[in-house]
Amino acid sequence: SHDSGARDNLVFEGLSSSIDQSLLMIGTEEALFQDDRTSTPTYNSTIRIMLYKDLKPFKEFAYSLEKVPSISVAGLTVGETGLSDLLMIDNKTFYSIERSYLPLAKKTIVRIFKNTITDDTTDVSGMENLKKAKFKTVDKELVANLEEFLPQLQKDFQTIDNIEGITFGPQLKNGHGTLIMVSDNNFNKKQRTQFLAFEIIP
Repeated sequence: SHDSGARDNLVFEGLSSSIDQSLLMIGTEEALFQDDRTSTPTYNSTIRIMLYKDLKPFKEFAYSLEKVPSISVAGLTVGETGLSDLLMIDNKTFYSIERSYLPLAKKTIVRIFKNTITDDTTDVSGMENLKKAKFKTVDKELVANLEEFLPQLQKDFQTIDNIEGITFGPQLKNGHGTLIMVSDNNFNKKQRTQFLAFEIIP
């Protein structure tokens, strides 16, 4: 049995750099063995967000994943939630994508959060494990659940696929910024590469 280290295929999934390129942010998709168990419909797991300064380890912060959405099929709720990408806004704030896959419901749920590293957020880089430690996670706020935009998608394609990428897009004529998201089709004929573009409303 494992008592430390990363879970298979649940390690580094999110990556972003600051605008000035001085900071690099990396996030694990799910919790390390020594830190926590994974998220379930009744439990939020805790993962680590790592900051590198000039390509050297700088700080680490704890981030609370959402629970697995409780969509029941034949009385069963099966699924997983993970952090699939990050996008730094500045040195203290960043967007995160949390993707939940529910195989029984044949559904992918994707949520975007805006997160803030405050003066109260604990630097957990010196903590070997988080299970019994006391710490303050990054502040997070739900920006959007992509389910809300299904009616606006192209007819016959009104599903959210395996979204794993996020970046800033071009500035609009009204001065607002944009976010562009992309899915990973896993080389699966039943999936597709999906690009989604959003206007950022200040």
